Amino acid sequence: MAVLASAGSPADSQLHPHLAHLTALLALERSHALASSLDALTHLAPQTLQARGLSLLAVRLTATRTGLGGKLLAEFQRDDAASFPAQHAFRVGDVVGVVVGKKRAAAKTAESNGGVDNNAEGVVTRVEDARLTVAFKEDFEDAWEGKILRIDKLANDTPYVRMSAALAAVQNQIVANSLSPILRVLLENRAPTFRDRVELQLYNEALNESQREAVSFALSANECALIHGPPGTGKTETVVELVRQFVKLGLRVLVCGPSNISVDNIVERLSSTRIPLVRIGHPARVLPSVLSSTLDHVLKNSDAAQLVLDMRAEIDSNIRKLAKTKSRTERKQLWQANKDLRRDLRTRERAALDSIVSASRVVLCTLAGCGSRTVLMNAGEFDVVVVDEASQALEAETYVALLRAPRAVFAGDHRQLPPTVRSANANKGGFATTVFDRLAKRCPFAMRMLDTQYRMNEAIMGWANGAMYEGLLKGHESVRTRLLCDLQGVSETDETRAAVMWIDTAGCDMWEAAPADDKDLQGDSHSRSRTNPAEAELVAKHVETLLDAGVAPASIAVVTPYAAQVGLVRAELATRLVSASSRVINPTEIEVGTVDGFQGREKDAIVISLVRSSDAIGISGSGSAEVGFLRDERRMNVAVTRARRHVCVVGDSETMERAGGVLKGLVEWFFEHGEVVSAHA
Repeated sequence: MAVLASAGSPADSQLHPHLAHLTALLALERSHALASSLDALTHLAPQTLQARGLSLLAVRLTATRTGLGGKLLAEFQRDDAASFPAQHAFRVGDVVGVVVGKKRAAAKTAESNGGVDNNAEGVVTRVEDARLTVAFKEDFEDAWEGKILRIDKLANDTPYVRMSAALAAVQNQIVANSLSPILRVLLENRAPTFRDRVELQLYNEALNESQREAVSFALSANECALIHGPPGTGKTETVVELVRQFVKLGLRVLVCGPSNISVDNIVERLSSTRIPLVRIGHPARVLPSVLSSTLDHVLKNSDAAQLVLDMRAEIDSNIRKLAKTKSRTERKQLWQANKDLRRDLRTRERAALDSIVSASRVVLCTLAGCGSRTVLMNAGEFDVVVVDEASQALEAETYVALLRAPRAVFAGDHRQLPPTVRSANANKGGFATTVFDRLAKRCPFAMRMLDTQYRMNEAIMGWANGAMYEGLLKGHESVRTRLLCDLQGVSETDETRAAVMWIDTAGCDMWEAAPADDKDLQGDSHSRSRTNPAEAELVAKHVETLLDAGVAPASIAVVTPYAAQVGLVRAELATRLVSASSRVINPTEIEVGTVDGFQGREKDAIVISLVRSSDAIGISGSGSAEVGFLRDERRMNVAVTRARRHVCVVGDSETMERAGGVLKGLVEWFFEHGEVVSAHA
């Protein structure tokens, strides 16, 4: 099959209409992401960028060493040795640019558009209070020792490049009439076909009937099958069983997901089996619990490890000499020697990588990771690709994986939130529509739904079941009646006895605050986000009530649709909890985040701040309330179904009822089945 590295650019007249549409939308999304990053770096002052968490100023290089692939691992600290600003946004896996002094860093892709060059790009591998570690591909001839540096957070262009290459590779297969079976289903509107079932001998005998049916059905697919897994229905366990069954049949499996966490969840469960597997991806981006399954770890413990370590030691020795010598000639010689050593090191490591990856029956990586050199050059072909969280994967990135196998299984829930698309025009054009969405709509016979959920109290499940899942979900008997007051150490109160609760701000004049309208803030989505200060106080008060009843801080999460409200709630919690002399609680133990960021997670208690509360009329002018993207039923589905034992909505019931649709139904369900308290109380 064609691989991404060999993809060309066919003439426009030959382009498949759907691929041409996706390519145009991808260009919009990529342009938006890169332009937003470049705009901030180009137009904002360094101190402003640092205040917004996008830059770290006045840092120094404090240590270096050599990592996998001969990469230079550099440690940076502030010049005054103090901790980094608390609001910084640097995370493991981020792409950063490092420059001397106060010059701006800029992504290479943006240099032709006025960006500043002469910067070194790397990937953050470790973040500590006062230390940042970054991996670079090469040494730098101009040493950084003793110089004041600046680090900027950059847009990561690699996923866009890989998606673009994948779309071109698929188009080339169309021209060559060599599309795989799964791609013919997607691009030629062919119907998926299925072979006769075989009797299963399960590894996990605890699977319920719907899970068994999903595994058996997916195994019988000739081209593709969908596994629909609503919240708490054991989708991951089902996928793991399916992968093990494929391996038992002698098939080689590529397992992917749109995010590292989606992949790592499967690695965690598969690693206890005896299946030869390897997790491909930057070690900085994977969970600590799966590091032993990563390519880096396996390579480190391979026969080639000692020779590789010796070469790394020689490189590190040269780096130390570079730091000491004043001779420009000697520095140039040492720098060139390291460049040659790194080239040899990469050659030896690639040979070892090829041996490890090709011997693995299961290879796991992100969808974008399927386009990495490691996968393209070492992994060979696969018999089947399994895409978990497929309903959160862009169609363009899904093709990166689908190029590697003739057959696919997609697992996800198209009734939860779709992938994030930042460009309004790309989103309007349908860039967020996934392969899962398309197949579920066109070929519902190719899908099996998991129908038993093991997470939520039945009252919490009830609204989502009726509004999103046509009443097909059922709660397992072990969770149907679970409440907070059943937990050890939790006292029985009105709040801990209530599975669903609504703190109603209707008629209390607790209005939302409009987003900032400052031209200087237009590139800052947080600054344009809506808030509701009164709701933030109510949320903190309710959390405090739960804590007083004995609920553990780590068992509580607050979710809200708006990023700015997250900041308000965190500040309010810190004020209340720190000032409470009766307890010692670290406010950061209580997770606060956006609904979108909490998808895939769960807690015993979830508090939802809806924020929207106003007299504004919707676009239709028919008297319905203006509630923005809160109207998306999938967002509310995610928010409510994160809870195991207790969900409390803080919001204006009148605004929600005037919004109509799913929000009106949400109010009606909570008011009929839950505890309702006025914010006046």
